[in-house]
Amino acid sequence: MKSAPTIREIIESFTSLIDASHALLNEENRVLKEGQGHTAPALLDRKRVLIAEMESLLEACSARVDEASQEERSRISRLQARLMNLLVLDRENERMLLQSTLPRQRMTPGNPLRMANSYRKACAGRS
Repeated sequence: MKSAPTIREIIESFTSLIDASHALLNEENRVLKEGQGHTAPALLDRKRVLIAEMESLLEACSARVDEASQEERSRISRLQARLMNLLVLDRENERMLLQSTLPRQRMTPGNPLRMANSYRKACAGRS
């Protein structure tokens, strides 16, 4: 039977997971900026796996945080800051994905002559 991971092991795993997540989100960002307009299914699958792992590690960390030394608590705080930066990057990716998938409505000017006639009629009615 495998023993529960120590807080140090959890921190190391979480650090590796954040590094992998950062690389994945940067790759997704690059794909979206290149104008491909969608995220490849393989990226989404990798993202789902990383999220599941992250949830598991967050639960483990929450359960063991009371055992953490001051140095380990400091590392956890730095990891939390990195996680927040990842969330900002993911939000930017979502915004780009949304912009690329929504149909663009063009604001095309109407016929200028027709618009001028409409204004003339509207003004004539006021006189």
